[in-house]
Amino acid sequence: MSDGGHRTSTIPRPDGARDVSRPERRPGGPDDTRLIQRRRSRNVVALLGGVILVALAGALFVLPVRSWLNQRAELSESRKELTALEAANDRLQEQNDLLQTNDGIARAARTDLGMQQADEAVRSVLPPPAVPAVLPAGWPYSLVTQILTVRTVDAMRAAQAPATAAPGSPADTAAGASADPAPADTAPPTSAP
Repeated sequence: MSDGGHRTSTIPRPDGARDVSRPERRPGGPDDTRLIQRRRSRNVVALLGGVILVALAGALFVLPVRSWLNQRAELSESRKELTALEAANDRLQEQNDLLQTNDGIARAARTDLGMQQADEAVRSVLPPPAVPAVLPAGWPYSLVTQILTVRTVDAMRAAQAPATAAPGSPADTAAGASADPAPADTAPPTSAP
């Protein structure tokens, strides 16, 4: 044993003793299942870590940017509303300034309250009352009902018809000439210079 190398003993081993120099194989399968399980657990941990990183990035960057954009939109809407309110306030201030003068007070009393000066005559003009559509039966009313019916039909036709030419226009005289031809024994009209 002086050669410095490693030797195994030549002592015979008893039956059933385990050989330490060779790895023992299990009856359930190869020993690689532990390595596969470790790899799977590492992949799950890596995936979970990636999800957490994405959630943190969203919380730190996306949500504040979205909030900032929403605040900008709300600020522009508030500025528009402020501009409208300032314009309304200016109009009210002008009316208030006008009501501080005698002319403004007189105009407001006339238009808003219907008041009048001592030398003014105020006349109210009301629209004409509606014509009753149903008249009693009988001699004078049946004739009036027929007249109203004819006038209503004529008014509806006039409203539906296109605008006609004005009297005395060339289209009107041409239409009149074609509708009522002149007799042959009359002389044609002469044009004035």
